[in-house]
Amino acid sequence: VQAGVGSSTLLSTILNIAAVPMTAGLLHRVLRDQTVGFGDFAVALSENIITYLKHVFGLILFGIGIGALSLVYLLLLTIVGFSGETVNLGIMLAGLLLWVLLLATFGVFLTFWFAAMVLEDYTLFAAVKRSFSLVKKCFWKIVGVTLVVQIMIALFTAIAGGFAAIPLVGPLLTSTVSAIGTVLMMTFAFVLYKEQAEDEVVFDRNVE
Repeated sequence: VQAGVGSSTLLSTILNIAAVPMTAGLLHRVLRDQTVGFGDFAVALSENIITYLKHVFGLILFGIGIGALSLVYLLLLTIVGFSGETVNLGIMLAGLLLWVLLLATFGVFLTFWFAAMVLEDYTLFAAVKRSFSLVKKCFWKIVGVTLVVQIMIALFTAIAGGFAAIPLVGPLLTSTVSAIGTVLMMTFAFVLYKEQAEDEVVFDRNVE
């Protein structure tokens, strides 16, 4: 079982490293009304692999920062929870729920991060600001679609998990489901990003 989980994780990582920048490049071409052929797959991968690795580096930095903040927050929450004569579990649970909601909200506001880097050549941290700016206009739409996609991924992952005992087949199915989910969410983010960016341009023109 542990070997299967390890194989699944490795395959998922490899598939994402290839699928994400490749899909990003193909989406970029399609959204610019360019034709896409089989020969464009390798080109799309090579053109966007560095951008993707920069994005991964940014995610790691944010992960470290959020991890440090979480430790501090949990420490303060524990101090508050145990500060009275009795342990205040209500405050601790409410604090944990609030923190989870804050992190989830922050994650939603980063939806367009990679799209901004690919579609408009924003730098790593400028793309974060751009993402926050556009997500404000379609926050609940992103939340709704993300929930639906995640539920679908969970269902198909559970089905694929039934084949976990089969060497190669189980890990491959699970990794494929994960990669498809990533591609679906990225496609949604890129298409919605273009719509929001175009609406912003039209609005600015009307204001002028």
